[in-house]
Amino acid sequence: MPPNVVTLNPFAAVIDGTLNVEYERAVDPLLSVFVGPQVQFGLGLLADVPASVTVFGVGLAAGVRLYLTDDAPRGMFLSPQFEAALVSVSSGASEVTAVGYAVTGLVGYQWLIADRFAVSVGIGGRYLELETSSGRSTGASGFGLAGRLSFGFAFGGGGLSAAVREEAQPSRQGPESCRFPVDSVQVCQSSRGYRFAIPHPGTCATGAAPVAVVRLTCEARDRPAYHACLDVSANWIPVTSWETCASHGWSDAPGDYVPPGRVPADGVGPGVARAAPPAPEAVATPAAVDPTLPPRDAVRAALAEVHSRAAECLPPGGFLMRITYGNDGVARRVESLSEPLPDEVIACFFGHARAVPLPPFTREQLVVTQRFTPRPAALPPPPPQ
Repeated sequence: MPPNVVTLNPFAAVIDGTLNVEYERAVDPLLSVFVGPQVQFGLGLLADVPASVTVFGVGLAAGVRLYLTDDAPRGMFLSPQFEAALVSVSSGASEVTAVGYAVTGLVGYQWLIADRFAVSVGIGGRYLELETSSGRSTGASGFGLAGRLSFGFAFGGGGLSAAVREEAQPSRQGPESCRFPVDSVQVCQSSRGYRFAIPHPGTCATGAAPVAVVRLTCEARDRPAYHACLDVSANWIPVTSWETCASHGWSDAPGDYVPPGRVPADGVGPGVARAAPPAPEAVATPAAVDPTLPPRDAVRAALAEVHSRAAECLPPGGFLMRITYGNDGVARRVESLSEPLPDEVIACFFGHARAVPLPPFTREQLVVTQRFTPRPAALPPPPPQ
């Protein structure tokens, strides 16, 4: 669902004497904020002021909307609003300049047609106060009727439809005492339509686009979303949305990855009762089911050979290293995931990694992660007895 809405409210010109253009931005599933310029050229219907008083001014309005039935900016809402304007007030032959303040409260409903066209209606009340620079009342203050019949358009990304949010974001109900490594997750959608969720802040892998950031609540433990990781043997493993692949020593799957045995509609997609749970057979799925990857035995053997050759590079305790291979099987990049390392250590390790290629494969690249530790020195033979 687009989070940005721009609307024009011509109906308010009749009800409360204002004409305004408004920009609204959803900042939470329940809440949006809005701001916009407005022109005041009367006090509208039912304002308790003499008929001889005329008003004209320009100002700014801002407020919030609390959405009750759907995710912002769609559905039924309650909306307090504050306005300030520089106003000219005329009564007969006299004219004064005043500063105007108004507080408005509305209850209304906003539709987003095809997620592009916005129609919003509302009704409520408004109190207006106009004072001159000396603090004297102008006689144009009082309560009146406020209304909204606005038309405009919605734009931008980063929102979720209600159907998708039900799966990607847990229920708003329940206690907030659960603790996760992160407060929110980033929902991503691959170019093949597969949706998955990763810890926020996080960047969707190449081949996937961000859909929304949603907040975790306790119910996420019972209805988690997942993303796919690849182990050192190129097996895919489902991991809950609040965990990173690197925390398990695995690598992130490419953004266009669809796990074997799954279809793009799985995962966090619409129309699914819940996020696709881990399949018991998933960890044991051989890499051979995906011919775009090198054989897992070859990956395992190459990493073992790199581990053996790079013993001279390893500091005490070793480190968690990520190696990126191009589809020619040659290492293109290495990086430490555990701690910053001197350039000469990285260069030493990189040289050994490039010296041990993988069999060529058709995917653009393969990223593997493994902990490399120093090999213990061989003990000298015991002295003869």
